[in-house]
Amino acid sequence: MNAIPSKLEGLNNCYLNKLYQHIKDPQIEADLNQLVSMIQSFSKFKGKLITKLGQALDAKCQIHGLNNKLVYFTMLVSDLNKGSDEARKLDLCVNDTITKLEASYMSFFDREVFDLSEDSYQNLLKTDKTVAYYQPMLDAIRAKGQYLLAEADEQNVTVKNIVSRLKWVSAFRKSSYDWDVETDAFNVLAGNKLEEDALRGYATPMSARNLSSKVDDAVVESLHSTVRAHASKICDRYGELFQKLSHNESFREVRFFIKDTDWVKNKNVVVDAYDHFSPTLAAKVRQVLENGYVAVGGVSGAYCATAVLSHSQVHSYVLLDYSNFKVFAHEIGHALHAHLAASKQGPLMWSAASIYQETASLFSEQLVFNHQLCHACDDQERLKLLLQQIKSFQHTVIRQIRNSTFEQKVYERRKLGELKERDFNILWHETFQEFYKEDAKMFWHKSAHYITQDPFHSYSYGFGGLFAAALFEVKEQMGEAFEPLYLNFLSKGDTEGFLDLAKPFGLNPNHPAFWENCIKNSFYKWLDEAEVLAKKLGYI
Repeated sequence: MNAIPSKLEGLNNCYLNKLYQHIKDPQIEADLNQLVSMIQSFSKFKGKLITKLGQALDAKCQIHGLNNKLVYFTMLVSDLNKGSDEARKLDLCVNDTITKLEASYMSFFDREVFDLSEDSYQNLLKTDKTVAYYQPMLDAIRAKGQYLLAEADEQNVTVKNIVSRLKWVSAFRKSSYDWDVETDAFNVLAGNKLEEDALRGYATPMSARNLSSKVDDAVVESLHSTVRAHASKICDRYGELFQKLSHNESFREVRFFIKDTDWVKNKNVVVDAYDHFSPTLAAKVRQVLENGYVAVGGVSGAYCATAVLSHSQVHSYVLLDYSNFKVFAHEIGHALHAHLAASKQGPLMWSAASIYQETASLFSEQLVFNHQLCHACDDQERLKLLLQQIKSFQHTVIRQIRNSTFEQKVYERRKLGELKERDFNILWHETFQEFYKEDAKMFWHKSAHYITQDPFHSYSYGFGGLFAAALFEVKEQMGEAFEPLYLNFLSKGDTEGFLDLAKPFGLNPNHPAFWENCIKNSFYKWLDEAEVLAKKLGYI
């Protein structure tokens, strides 16, 4: 019997036994069998949503809750046991079984919700409390209904995507930068996406993600063009300042990420920042820590995985490759977002689009940064903090929008036929010139995972970082009145889009200068202060 890995004991105890005791826990098989039965039984609602939509939604919620329990346990155990064939096979088995069953027995749901007449839909909203509760989700389904395929086609597309993506992502991960394998993976996956987008009628390769994020194509395009216009100015200005400062011994050790192994110190930095901002959020940070949901070491990268079993059963696991406070601040921001959204919205509507998830995580980073800035012991420490933040934000915003821009170029070129390695290189260098006014210093392969695994996810970081900067500027103006607004923002989950989420803060994303102001209140604000301090200290 395989116990939960020993690396999860003590400091690293993630309490996965809140889900299952071990990977041979008989409850896993029992739950999977129950879930299979629940999914198959869901087909009884087919053709009957006009009278049974509320019952179908209740059943769908229960399915999602049990699904989350199984999927997140097997994913976490597999990730924490990289060398375990047993853990990997269990993860693949659970995911493959569930996804194929949902495609076979549940794919009718969205199409039938869309096909309801407006009168029938309004009547259901008035007469069924369950339907009324889930109106934000149902409205979103109806809004994207024009892009839905016939049920059989939806099933075929789902299965095709599972098979091809699993095959090529696996090959990509094993390739160790084998350019032929990666080029083939890109061509197949980009080609599949373009084919599906054409079937559905999306305007651009990015439109599907924008629609699911409830944000207009024009707003996202404005984000890209604004960041591209300022990228080289920001990078050059930072580079010139840092070059002048690097002659001083005190600044030679300034780094973007420092792998500080003092977990207690780094944890306390984050907790202290939240103590000064929000007692509600600070209590939840302590709850995550005290319940043992944080693991340091034993994983590649860092992430937060949240299993929402019901409104009251929410388990957020924060896994860190090392204990840098910035990494912890980022991931605890995700955990806080998940907890507030799940307790309010439940298994079906808690998971916000990635642009809002990254807003929460990057707001958390900025909160800790500003707290440190306010408590800097002298101007020299303050200057170091500013330099680290500017460099970090370049990676968060400029680098990720650069990646997204490259991704757009790849899809546009793929419409003309398969790309060769040389074509990728040309597009990569073109993108570098647009953003940095210089030749690329790295290969496109090192930033390639976003196309193979999650198309256009990369722009979520740039979006979230700048939206967080806008929120932080409002926080500075509003003082204590900001906290309840922010808590409400976190609790919305997937129920509102960008315009509605921004409105309570007095922000209008459709304003032509919105992204310009975000950049002004982050990059340029920090650069201005850094240059003033450098002059004051006599370094430049």
